[in-house]
Amino acid sequence: MLYLCVLSHSSIMIQSMTGFGRHEVSVGDNKVLVEVRSLNGKFADVRIKTALQLGQNEIELRKLILDRAVRGKIDVVIDIKGSGISDAGMPNGDMIKAYYENLKGLATELGVEDKSLFSTILRMPNVFQSENGDVDADLSKALVEAVNGALDKLKIFREKEGKSLHDDLQQCVMTISRLLKEVEPFEADRTAALRERLSQKITEIERESMDANRFEQEVLYYMDKLDIHEEKVRLEQHCQYFLEVLDGDGGVKGKKLNFISQEIGREVNTLGAKAQWSAIQRLVVDMKDNLEKIKEQLANAL
Repeated sequence: MLYLCVLSHSSIMIQSMTGFGRHEVSVGDNKVLVEVRSLNGKFADVRIKTALQLGQNEIELRKLILDRAVRGKIDVVIDIKGSGISDAGMPNGDMIKAYYENLKGLATELGVEDKSLFSTILRMPNVFQSENGDVDADLSKALVEAVNGALDKLKIFREKEGKSLHDDLQQCVMTISRLLKEVEPFEADRTAALRERLSQKITEIERESMDANRFEQEVLYYMDKLDIHEEKVRLEQHCQYFLEVLDGDGGVKGKKLNFISQEIGREVNTLGAKAQWSAIQRLVVDMKDNLEKIKEQLANAL
């Protein structure tokens, strides 16, 4: 049984999903070396590579890694060396043959060259095994200590990457907020032009002797097209909320920020559709450019 000691992963600074951590622990005549690499991904995908037969320990180690690494494609390499585990690197012939036969058949079917097939198989799970069975209690503790140590360093790496991620996101949202304020000087000319257009429509309706219901529908339609106040208010609120979450407690906030960015995008699109004024639409294009940068950055945010 592993002796789990899960440390908190909360942090004020947003974290990147990409990172690396390495930690070594000595226990008796053995050394436990753990390396953790993570890349961005929508969900948690943990792959553990080790020559040792972890048995039930693997389940508990996997839970530990999931609890602390949270999300992303996470590769964990556990290397254990020492007199107590001298046969840890024996190849699993049956597993290697099974991998080879299946992959060679697929390669032939797809017309893909299989020159590097064997070296690829050697990097796959369970191709090396130990005949010592489950590890003992002391080695279990060392495993957890080494994994926690590697995860600590992974977190430090993620936070360092998260600093530049934070600055880029903050800059993009503040730019959108600034561009929104630049809409105001154009509103007087835009409103005058739309009022003139509405006046012409009313004159056309009067000439056609249109019924009162149709007249009311036309007026309401153009009044709705004229007003962008609500979109501006909501967009500014979303930008402020994004910055509050970005600077708030907790390092795991990528999904929430992504949801807020979707709301920002919705208001930006509506503002562009209703503007009907080239100067404002140019500002909207710049907003969309910054919004795309936000989406790209959030794809790597934890």
